[in-house]
Amino acid sequence: MERQAAGGQPVQQRSNHKQIKPHIMEEWVGKVYTTLCIIVLIVTIVAIVYFVASRGLSTFFVSGVNVGELLTGLKWSPEGDIPSFGALPFIFGSFSTSLLAACIAAPLGCCAAIFMTQILPGAGRRVLQPVIEL
Repeated sequence: MERQAAGGQPVQQRSNHKQIKPHIMEEWVGKVYTTLCIIVLIVTIVAIVYFVASRGLSTFFVSGVNVGELLTGLKWSPEGDIPSFGALPFIFGSFSTSLLAACIAAPLGCCAAIFMTQILPGAGRRVLQPVIEL
């Protein structure tokens, strides 16, 4: 049964069979590509975890380093007469610089947000939006 257009001329119905087939092939290729990418990612992550764990844990099992000494020791001298592995100064330094950065950045971020929304919404947003996004 043919449909008629507004002008009274018959309109041919299109077969969707030919249009569906390329999409099925594209979906199949996409699924295969996605599956390969997932497999590569999983293999890469497992390899990284294995490498880091084998090298990191060998320090404790082969060299005989105590975890308590590592976390609480104050002296780092792996090449000394008596090797010592004390990472507390490094841990404290990382923690203190992160805390200091947060103490500086939090008030500045709050002040910038208040300025952009309450004091100068139009001009403040145009000026500070690119800076904040960077």
